[in-house]
Amino acid sequence: MATLKEKQKKLQEVENQIKVLQEQFDSSMNEKEDLVNTMALTQARLIRAGKLTFALGDEQVRWEESVALFEQEIINVVGNVFVAAACVAYYGAFTSHYRQLLIDQWITQCQNLNIPISSTFSLINILGDQYVIRQWNAEGLPRDTVSTENGILVTEGHRWPLMIDPQDQANRWIRSKEAKHGLKVIKLTDSGFLRTLENAISMGVPVLLEELKETLDPALEPVLLKQTFVAGGRTMIRLGDSDIDYDKNFRFYMTTKMANPHYLPEVCIKVTIINFTVTKSGLEDQLLSDVVRLESPHLEEQRNELIVRINADRSQLKDIEDRILKLLFTSKGNILDNEELVQTLQESKAIKHRLEEAEATELMINSARERYRPVATRGSVLYFVVASLSEIDPMYQFSLKYFKHLFNSTIETSEQSTVLEERLQILLNQILLNSYINVSRGLFEQHKLIYSFMLCVEIMRQRGEISDGEWWRFLKGNSFSLIGHFEASLNPEKWKGYVSEFPSLEESIKEKREMKGYWNERLGSFQKLVLIKTTEFVIVNLGKEFVENPPVDLANLYNDMSPTTPLIFILSTGSDPMGAFQHQNGDFSVFFRVEAISLGQGQGPIAEKMIHSALTSGNWVFLQNCHLAVSWMLAMEELIKTFTESDTSVHENFRLFLSSMPTKVFPVTVLQNSIKVTNEPPKGLRANMRRAFTEITSSFFERHILGRQWRKIVFGICFFHAIIQERKKFGPLGWNIRYEFNDSDRECALLNLNLYCKDGTIPWDALVYITGEITYGGRVTDAWDQRCLRTILKGFFSPETLQPGYTYSPSGVYYAPESDELEQYKKYIENLPIIDDPEVFGMHENANLAFQRQETITLINTILDVNPRSSAQHGAKSNDDIVCELAELILAKLPGTLTPHRFTCTSISVTAETLHYYTHSFSPCFHWFVLSFVSL
Repeated sequence: MATLKEKQKKLQEVENQIKVLQEQFDSSMNEKEDLVNTMALTQARLIRAGKLTFALGDEQVRWEESVALFEQEIINVVGNVFVAAACVAYYGAFTSHYRQLLIDQWITQCQNLNIPISSTFSLINILGDQYVIRQWNAEGLPRDTVSTENGILVTEGHRWPLMIDPQDQANRWIRSKEAKHGLKVIKLTDSGFLRTLENAISMGVPVLLEELKETLDPALEPVLLKQTFVAGGRTMIRLGDSDIDYDKNFRFYMTTKMANPHYLPEVCIKVTIINFTVTKSGLEDQLLSDVVRLESPHLEEQRNELIVRINADRSQLKDIEDRILKLLFTSKGNILDNEELVQTLQESKAIKHRLEEAEATELMINSARERYRPVATRGSVLYFVVASLSEIDPMYQFSLKYFKHLFNSTIETSEQSTVLEERLQILLNQILLNSYINVSRGLFEQHKLIYSFMLCVEIMRQRGEISDGEWWRFLKGNSFSLIGHFEASLNPEKWKGYVSEFPSLEESIKEKREMKGYWNERLGSFQKLVLIKTTEFVIVNLGKEFVENPPVDLANLYNDMSPTTPLIFILSTGSDPMGAFQHQNGDFSVFFRVEAISLGQGQGPIAEKMIHSALTSGNWVFLQNCHLAVSWMLAMEELIKTFTESDTSVHENFRLFLSSMPTKVFPVTVLQNSIKVTNEPPKGLRANMRRAFTEITSSFFERHILGRQWRKIVFGICFFHAIIQERKKFGPLGWNIRYEFNDSDRECALLNLNLYCKDGTIPWDALVYITGEITYGGRVTDAWDQRCLRTILKGFFSPETLQPGYTYSPSGVYYAPESDELEQYKKYIENLPIIDDPEVFGMHENANLAFQRQETITLINTILDVNPRSSAQHGAKSNDDIVCELAELILAKLPGTLTPHRFTCTSISVTAETLHYYTHSFSPCFHWFVLSFVSL
């Protein structure tokens, strides 16, 4: 037992030792594990520290830049916020140029008052959010600076926005922006617009009130002034005679299509007026996208995808940067253990790298897109010329949508070329020509040359070939520099700098001397125009086709029409498009039935039923004399708008034709989205003859028993008709009374000619009497004009005109061709001079002076009316500068102030004589006023 106990004791000691060793082992293992964990943690922290240091290095740069920027902004915050508030309140109605002038003046005033403000103030930087702006761009807001500023004014203004929106840009943006919120669109002409507005206010739904005029409905005043009140813990507003709940999510937008509305002050103080009129740079960017989309679709698709990706990355980057700051602020313990922070920094780094690559790719794509920039620039220049035509006549309305359709269709149908430079030149020429043809056919003859001239000048100004100083010198002439007598010497040898002979141009250039003479070689075409004001300027710079009337026939017009695009005949005195319409409609009448109605009192509902019926049957409807149905114009506008609505079924063969005299009450929306054509005699002998022979058929002209004599007689009648029409341009020298001869007179004369000559004989006495005394003479009331008409008729319609070699003018330029084919006559007409010589009218060369002077005055006055009255740039004097200069010159010439003790009869007489001397060349009213004032 003792041995057993001893052994057990030893065993116990061994077990105790083992236990101690086990504890030591476990402790060592735990220590080892702790060391391993510590090593792993330290290693992980080292890795995170490297990542953190590397990632925070970039953040440090950004933070340092932000801190410096914020420190500067904190200093300038008072002035910046003050001017930003002023911008939101005041400058929305102005154009970009005036906006910048206002900001410059406000900044200068703040600096004078020692108010800290940033010298590079930008409303976009102060109130804009880049993420929100990118969202606006995706929703359809143009990317130019003015449009972005307008977006800020719409969203940041305290008052509801009223947007001047002639091109529908703001309308489309608001519709897209608020579509997800259930936008309601109303008009003041809607019968239930107040009920819709009430429901929207109570439910917090946005409302768009479109097509406003210059007055607002008084029922809108509580909404505009936000006259809310609290009753029973609910926010209410009184609308009409009832109180309704006012939801804070309610938004109210207003748009007007008027390009230059005049709102009374009581309207302006209730709303924020914002000018959304398209800018040249904004339109240029839009057209560039269209050009690239049509010419290089893959390039535009790649760019659009890249923009979406960049916007998403920038948005994500902004969120990550905010999360980084939050994690740093809320981090506890060792920052190296915050795996989320390190991971977020890594994501930020990756997104930045991706953004850099995407932006580099975007630069490459943009450089490729920029090759098409000249085409977009040309389109932008052309549109603003077309848009300015509405200042000439209210019927000349062309929407941006119409112009874009014309622009894009021209690109699609123009001649192709694999060489980019050739393709660009083709596009530039074709877009210019198509813009001229499609627009000029809807202009009156007196305005077509003005349109061509404006196109030519604006293109040359854009290219830098015409300076602003030259342009305003042409329009307004020299500014007043001297008032008084003009002293001239009749002996040129006494003139300063007079030389008898000019050195050669080459010697002057080589020796770098002052050049004298050789103006024809030294001056450009526009500089010559400034001196001589000739209409050949357009032919030299654009081409002959831009001073000719484009051929217009129903077949070509029909190709441009659609079931939703009407055709409008703009009437002039004595014109009747119905005859030409019926004549040209012969090819189509087999397939379509035309229903015509002349509008007037009580005819509106009948016309409406006719249109509704034709929409389903596919007939054509012709509404004549729309200007006589003023009260029905609004209903007609609403009816035509329904053509484009998705719930309206329109037959593919349906077409709508309208005719109207120029009137301001014709709906602008219908004019902007329609095809317009005038129906008046063309301007010039050549154009008149071309139109006449376009309407003559080959069977009528070539297959007659009289043969060549018949063709000469027909040509003579047409030429006589052109002559008596064109004599009107000479004023009283042409006709004592301005007679409105039209195409029906020529058609009647040709019908009589055919009737009397069908048996092969020519009864000259009867034909001369009927043509001179009845067909044409029936319109002539003045005895001297009747005598003149008979004399002119003998030169074109008599037996002598059938003799070989007979000419209509002494120069021999005008004659009846010795040919038997209609096409030969047409070729001869195409080769006639564009500018008519007075000799063919039997008049002296000086007869052109009065005509050309009147044409020049009309041209310049019309262009001055169209051009905006803005401050001059690039050295040209503004209107204010010219007026101030003239006033200072007048004041300098006036005598000193008369004191009472010197005010005698003698001084009055001397003063009156002096004022008469200095003011006799001014306006008679001004001259009389000054002398009358002194004589009191």
